[in-house]
Amino acid sequence: LSKNNDSLYLTVESTPDRTAPVLNLSADVGGKWTQSGVLVTATASDSESGLKSIEYSYDGSKWFTGDKVNMTYNGTIHFRATDNAGNISTRSFKVHSVDNTASNLSIAGNISSWTNGAVVLAAQASDWVSGLKGVEYSLDGKSWKSGNKVDMSSNGTVYFRATDNAGNVVTKSMEVTKLDREAPTLTVSRASNAWTKTGTVLNATASDSISGIKKVEYSYDGSRWFVGSSVNMTYNGTIYFRATDNAGNVTTTNASVGSVDQMAPTLKILGNPTASTNGYSIFTAQVVDWGAGINKVEHSFDNQTWYYGSTAKVSSNRTIYFRATDNVGNITYNQATATNFTGASVAIESDANSWTKDSVNLTVKKTGDIQNIEFSYDGKNWQSRNSQSMTYNGTVYFRTTDNNGTVKTSSYTVTNVDKTAPVLTVSGNTSNWTKGTVTLKAQATDWQSGLKTIEYSYDYKNWAVGSTLDMGYNGTVYFRATDMAG
Repeated sequence: LSKNNDSLYLTVESTPDRTAPVLNLSADVGGKWTQSGVLVTATASDSESGLKSIEYSYDGSKWFTGDKVNMTYNGTIHFRATDNAGNISTRSFKVHSVDNTASNLSIAGNISSWTNGAVVLAAQASDWVSGLKGVEYSLDGKSWKSGNKVDMSSNGTVYFRATDNAGNVVTKSMEVTKLDREAPTLTVSRASNAWTKTGTVLNATASDSISGIKKVEYSYDGSRWFVGSSVNMTYNGTIYFRATDNAGNVTTTNASVGSVDQMAPTLKILGNPTASTNGYSIFTAQVVDWGAGINKVEHSFDNQTWYYGSTAKVSSNRTIYFRATDNVGNITYNQATATNFTGASVAIESDANSWTKDSVNLTVKKTGDIQNIEFSYDGKNWQSRNSQSMTYNGTVYFRTTDNNGTVKTSSYTVTNVDKTAPVLTVSGNTSNWTKGTVTLKAQATDWQSGLKTIEYSYDYKNWAVGSTLDMGYNGTVYFRATDMAG
C-alpha cells in the first residue's frame, strides 16, 4: 500500500493455480453382475482455486453436468472435473457387469406319435453375457426343482426356467400329449352258455381312453394271431384275445368253452334172441353221451316210423332199429336183427290207406315157416285164404299155423270204404218275377269220408269249384258234391 500525491495504490500479489482437481470414481456393484444397472459416482476436490463443476459423457465429446450415472448397459462412462482456474481432470470407468438379457432356453424330447416308451424332456440353456446360473423344472409352474431333464410318466405340461448370473429369468413350457402307458380294457362275452353243436360265438370288447384301440386279435393257441373281435368256437377249448392300443400297450385275456357238443352219443344194442322159437326177445339200447346229455331214445321196426323208448319186443325174425338223440340234436343210429325165430308171423297189408268208394284188398305177408293161412269174417268160421277183398267197413281175421303147430291170429279193421254219396241241397230259387239276380246256394254233407268239393256247371260238362252262384238270366245250373272217397 503506497500513497502518491493524492492517490492510494494497493498492490496484490497472487500465486497462479495450475493444478487440476482431484477426481475419483466409484461403483456400487462390487464386481457382481446386475440386471438393473451400475451406479457410477464421481467425487472431486480442488484445494487451490476450488471446484467449479463435475460432468459426464457417454462418448467423451458431449458432456452433461452431473456426478452420478446409472449405467444400464456395459460400456465406458467418462467424467471430468473443472476447477475455477479452468484446470480439468478426466477419468473413465468401464462397466462390464450389466446383463439385462435373458438366457437362451430350448426344450427337446417331445413326441408326435403315440408311444408307451420313455419320453424325456430336456432343457438346453446358454448365456453369453453374465453366464448361466442354473436350470430348474416344475410340473405345475409353481414348485421348482433344480434340473434340466424330466422323465415323463404320463401326459402333461412341464415348465423349465433358466436364470443367469445377473438374475434374468426365462421360462418355457412343453406339453406331452402322446404318452400312453396304460393297457386297454378287454372283456369277453359269449352269445349263450347253453349246449350247442353249431358253435358258441365269443365277442371281445376293447376300449382305451388315452391313445385309442388300434386292433383286436384272437388266437387258438396263444402264439398265432388273427385280426378279429368275434370268434365262433365250434369245439371245446380255450380261445385267446388281445387288444393293442395306438401306443403299443397290450392286454391279453382268454375264455374257455365247454358247451360245444358235435359228437353223437354211443349206442349199443343188447338182447339178440338165442332161445325160444315161439316166444319173444327184448332188445335194449344202451346209450351214453359225454356232452350235452341224452334227449331221447327211439326204436323203429321199419326205419321210418319211430317210437319213444329204449326197449323193443320182437317175436319174429326181423331187424329192429334204434336211434339216440342228444340235447343239441346229434343222432346215432344202430340196428340189430333177430335170426333165431322159426315161428310163424304175419303182417296184413292193405292196398288202400285212404278213403275209397271201391274195395279194399287185404293180403297176408308171411315170415317164418308158415304151413297154412286162413281167413274169417267173425273169427269163428275159417276158410283157407291169404287175401280178401273188402267192399264195406268191418273187421276180418287171419290166422297162421307154422311147422311147429303154433297158431297165431291177427285181425284187421277196414274203416276207409265209403260207397254213400254226399247229401246235396240247393236253395235260393224263387217263383216270383225279378229284374235282379237269383242267388243259388248249394249245401252238402257227408257223414263218412267227409266232403271234398262242391262244383257247379252250366252244361253238365264243364265244372268249376263253387257253392254259390248269382243267376242274371233264366236257365238251368247244375251242382255236384264229391266226398273224399270219390
